[in-house]
Amino acid sequence: MKEIDLLDMFVFDDELALWEAELASHSGLARLNLLTKLAWHLRQRDGARARQLAQDAQALLALLPPDGRAALQARFTLIEAEAAWLLGQLDAAQALAEQALAGFGSEGADIGSADAHWLLAWIAVDGGHAGVCDAELDLAALDAAAAGDAVRGDVFDAAAAIFSVFRDAQTAAAHWGAHFDPDLTRAHPVVAGWISDFFGTSAFQTSDFGRAIGHLVLTYERARASGQLRRAINVATNIGNAFTSLNAHEAALEWMQRGLDLARPTGWPMSVGLCLMQTAETLRLLGQREAARDLLREALATLAPLSGSRAYAIALEYQGDLALDRGDYGAALDSFARLEERGDALRQSDFQSGARRGRAHALSHLGRPDEALAAAAAALALAREQGDAYNQIAALTVLAEIHARHALPGPAPLAAACAALHYLQLALSLASTIDGYTVPGSLLDAAAREYAQAGDHASAYRIALRAGAARDKIHNQDATKRAVAMQIQYQTERARTEVAHHRQLAEAEARRAEVLQQTSLTLEHLSAIGQEITAHLDAQAVFGALDRHVHGLLETAYFSIFLLEPDGLHLHCAFGTEAGRALPATRFALTDPHMNSARCVR
Repeated sequence: MKEIDLLDMFVFDDELALWEAELASHSGLARLNLLTKLAWHLRQRDGARARQLAQDAQALLALLPPDGRAALQARFTLIEAEAAWLLGQLDAAQALAEQALAGFGSEGADIGSADAHWLLAWIAVDGGHAGVCDAELDLAALDAAAAGDAVRGDVFDAAAAIFSVFRDAQTAAAHWGAHFDPDLTRAHPVVAGWISDFFGTSAFQTSDFGRAIGHLVLTYERARASGQLRRAINVATNIGNAFTSLNAHEAALEWMQRGLDLARPTGWPMSVGLCLMQTAETLRLLGQREAARDLLREALATLAPLSGSRAYAIALEYQGDLALDRGDYGAALDSFARLEERGDALRQSDFQSGARRGRAHALSHLGRPDEALAAAAAALALAREQGDAYNQIAALTVLAEIHARHALPGPAPLAAACAALHYLQLALSLASTIDGYTVPGSLLDAAAREYAQAGDHASAYRIALRAGAARDKIHNQDATKRAVAMQIQYQTERARTEVAHHRQLAEAEARRAEVLQQTSLTLEHLSAIGQEITAHLDAQAVFGALDRHVHGLLETAYFSIFLLEPDGLHLHCAFGTEAGRALPATRFALTDPHMNSARCVR
């Protein structure tokens, strides 16, 4: 028997609803088939129910031949592995996924192995092992091809393409751009969601944020409807981040809220941590530094088990930028040094550029201008290599600040009155190429100051007016109110969770105290019984004392004491009462099949 119809990697909600409706009316192999499909496709939608359904299905495994039984058991192990991965338990997830991989055997091996390699790739991603991820995706693609599963094969290719974008957007575009049909209406709906993610991620990494948002919204909708909950949360935060990059903070917070609403009930550290840190970054940009610091601390603590991941590296960058805003340049330098290590380990160019840009900013304020200038120049070069306008603007802004703070040789040729203005003009020129981008007021303020110092007061005034307008647009009251509301809502939810936890602890302690008190009373009662028994030498008096006290401990109408006779073959009733009346003497053999007392002795 094959793998019980597990031919789909993901299914949409309407198909799942049909299986749910059919479940009650099926038995035998048909029920096993439905239980297995539901367990598999609920693995992220409702993990607890998925595991319960898998448990119910295991009771029917005897209906299958041994090979089919082993393959299905491996599938259930894979569900457990995914649950561990989602909870950030990477070592346990790795062990279970490898166990599942070994268990698929020849029965359904290609499909089962493909899914096991797919999960192992994601475990490697969260552990920061890029090379392992690539190898596992290659193996998954080979298995999908052997099984003739084009949907899985396309999903695996799209995932590989997305990961390659983070390393080198230009190379990824050259390698994968022609591989995918831009007309997504011709693709399977699940595949279309993944290809759209590749297009959106590519656009994001080259600062085409408007186009990125359009693609990522489609990805979010497909992921949400097909049970890919972790991915839906991730993409929601990416959409929010794209809006943040455009300085459209109200729209950013709306998407952060969507992600957080999905993530909070799951308890998945990656999902919760992503939402917290992206919200923290938006709060920072809105000037809410204390609120941003609190959320960012919690995000880093939540993501600590996944410290090798891209998400953790993003949080380090945000931590460094917040330290710069607060004037804590030593802490900023430490955060960006850690980010540089992670960027190099992950081979991801945006972190490599961002780390050097942040380090340059901190070094300049720490009085180390030559080091700062070298780091900023390296950041700019990396961003230019990738066509990353956003990080180029950040590096150019820092270069301008370094030259404004320190007397250093300017660039050649110099295209403005001074080096600082030269770099600021380049930054403003690049900013005009990003569709929908609102130039930050801080960049315009810096340009206005430099124009004024150069004696070009007309340009200074014009730029200053732009700065005021930009600041009003970016820091609008609606966005600030939403940010404060999100923070309060999150704090309230966290406080409610803590209160519920403490209430459960208090209730458990109260139950424990009650049990201890009841145990103490019982022991006191038994002690009193023992004292009364030892005070009597007459057997009938002892039996009478036991009879009285038994009724104080138990609700019973019948009480009797049987003694074993010297021959060891018979029992006789030495004392017995029922409803307060003495029972006649009885005797029976230990072999009597109907007497419970004899059964107790046997």
